[in-house]
This record gives sequence, structure tokens and C-alpha cells, in this order.
Amino acid sequence: MEPHIEYFRLVVADPNCSPSWADWWAANEELVQQTFPLIEYVRLKHRGAEGVRQLLQKYGHIPRDPE
Repeated sequence: MEPHIEYFRLVVADPNCSPSWADWWAANEELVQQTFPLIEYVRLKHRGAEGVRQLLQKYGHIPRDPE
């Protein structure tokens, strides 16, 4: 996750950031596929920014949502 952490934090903080998620994904999908386990790759592919937020929470990079 480390090569992507700055952009992941940015996309969670501002979903309208530049580059957009779609543009970033198009340029980085292959690297993400090589970097992450299949389940996390699929989460990012299908959930976009919401998947990013879930991964950042899972790995302790941002606080979990209050229950």
C-alpha cells in the first residue's frame, strides 16, 4: 500500500481531487493488481474511493467509522 498511500489519503479527503479516481486507476491498475491481494484489488476496482477508505481504515491509516 505504501506506494499509493499519499494518493489514497487524498482521494478519501477530496473525492473530486486531481487526478480523478478513474484517471488514477487507469494509470495504476496493473501496479495495484501486483501489489495487493486479489480481494483488495477487487474491492478497489469495484468500490473506488469507498474501497480506498475501507483499506485505509483496515490498515490503521485513518480512524474507523464510529459504530
